[in-house]
Amino acid sequence: MGAHKSIEKGEFMFDETYRIPFIARHPENKNPGTVCDEFIYLHDLFPTTVEIATGSDPDLKDSQSILPLLKGEKNTTSRSFVYGQFEGHFSGFQQRMLRTKTHTFVFNAACSGELYHIEKDPHELTNQINNPDFKTIKRELIEALLNEMKRLNDPLASWLERISDFY
Repeated sequence: MGAHKSIEKGEFMFDETYRIPFIARHPENKNPGTVCDEFIYLHDLFPTTVEIATGSDPDLKDSQSILPLLKGEKNTTSRSFVYGQFEGHFSGFQQRMLRTKTHTFVFNAACSGELYHIEKDPHELTNQINNPDFKTIKRELIEALLNEMKRLNDPLASWLERISDFY
């Protein structure tokens, strides 16, 4: 509440909305009190719980057990990004987001996109979408987002693909 001078979260794909802290404790953690800054999804909790209960990690398509992270055995996931979708709050405003360790790219289906350099602009205050210095990273992020959208059979993938050269 209040970030970016907004009362609600709604149609905003900023870190304040999507980067939710997760605090966990596991009795077998080798380094208690450490901070892990890896990309995880809420749906990773299901295979994690299954692995804790059964001893084996179920092979699920879009989620993975984070038990090795909780135990401190491993400090990375296989993810180089996280993907987010927004379909509307009070309106039919569609968005897709790809967040890497260094950048956030937001595809707004109805208007201009957003590109933030997280390392230099951690509060996402300066949209670099039209900055020519970011042309290469913008192209890379569009391609990565488009690949993820196609993998998920996202109906907006064809729209992004058609306009990506002009975005």
